[in-house]
Amino acid sequence: MGAATPPFRSITACPEFLFWHNNGASAPRREKPLWFLPDSHPAFSPASARWLRGRTTFPLPLVATTGDQLIRATKVEKGQTILLTGAVGSVGRMALFSALEIGAKVIAGVRKAQINEALKAGATEAIDVNDDAAIAKLPVLDAVADTVGGTVTTKIIGKVKPGGFLATVTSAPANASEFKVTVKAISSAPDPKAYVHYGTAVRDGKLVLPIEKTFPMAEAAEAQAFAEKGNVGKVVLTA
Repeated sequence: MGAATPPFRSITACPEFLFWHNNGASAPRREKPLWFLPDSHPAFSPASARWLRGRTTFPLPLVATTGDQLIRATKVEKGQTILLTGAVGSVGRMALFSALEIGAKVIAGVRKAQINEALKAGATEAIDVNDDAAIAKLPVLDAVADTVGGTVTTKIIGKVKPGGFLATVTSAPANASEFKVTVKAISSAPDPKAYVHYGTAVRDGKLVLPIEKTFPMAEAAEAQAFAEKGNVGKVVLTA
């Protein structure tokens, strides 16, 4: 990606930020977006966004709205228990923050090597989603928020109480019809209040989005190739 490519129209630089203009479109699923900060939105215009300094703000809009709307789709309430898969990914961290703000008890479903990281991020507890014995020991869940899909959700949906919710950013589990669980596949919609809310949390150090690596704009193609390897943190281009 040496220059702006479809569906992206242009790149705009200012002292604190670099923005993609995506014209309301999403990146192809095979591509991992480097960042989304549409300056066409009043919440993040160059003039009004200067207080959100620091490179960790770059990926915020897309992951903030996705994580926030994912949790709200589960209708989880204070004191209830929700299992969140992929809790240490960018969307997962936003979803975790959202669920904890509501007052829910969050069980993070992650890889074994990520359990400590999930607990550090604030999860009430964490399990290895590849460990069938750990899944079998799960309590009855009020809801599931899923960011990974695949066989994980087919195993976990049976733990959701009848009348509960499973919200996912992928697709419904293949066995969804076997359970009395409402399944919602969500995609994010623009929400300037969420941008500011999560941006403020980042600014105040309450929320961290890890940056895997930063590249200069001249190395945009190398940055895209690095991002497509599936790293945990975000990849950022700087002017």
